[in-house]
Amino acid sequence: VSAATFYRGVTLEKLGRAEEALHSYAEVVERFGSSDRLEQQKHVSWAIFNRGVTMGVLGRVEEALKAYRETIERFGSSDQLELLEQVARALVNLGVALGQLGRNDEALKVHQEVLDRFGDRTELLDLVARALLNRAATLGELGRAEEAMAGYRELWHRFGTSDRPDMQGRVAKALGNLGV
Repeated sequence: VSAATFYRGVTLEKLGRAEEALHSYAEVVERFGSSDRLEQQKHVSWAIFNRGVTMGVLGRVEEALKAYRETIERFGSSDQLELLEQVARALVNLGVALGQLGRNDEALKVHQEVLDRFGDRTELLDLVARALLNRAATLGELGRAEEAMAGYRELWHRFGTSDRPDMQGRVAKALGNLGV
């Protein structure tokens, strides 16, 4: 039931019915938020995270921040990869949202938190690469050009040989920012 309710929200969102999707996500959290079953907790984490994404799309960035923080707070101490992945995603999106609000110092700390917590988790390398790219861009926006260049170089050195298209795209952005 938690999966059906969550996916109803996803479907409603795809149909452009964001407010109804938000209600479905809230229902998942309300009905299954206290469950200790991993499968239901995954749906709860996805629902909270998707609420943040939907709020961001609707331009309700402060509410998106709350959803991302809720994901991090609720699941940040988990030892389950599926939940930690949502925590890492929430951190990445939190950093981006803070940057959108011009809160670059806070964004920088969040990007660094992704790297500190998940930097050596091979299962989460895509999110680590996003955090590296976002961290470097934020450093550039803060006028810290040398540190930004070092961040782009780190991304290039860590992921430059990856054959994954998504990773190649991030490396290409880093190289472009390095002027290569």
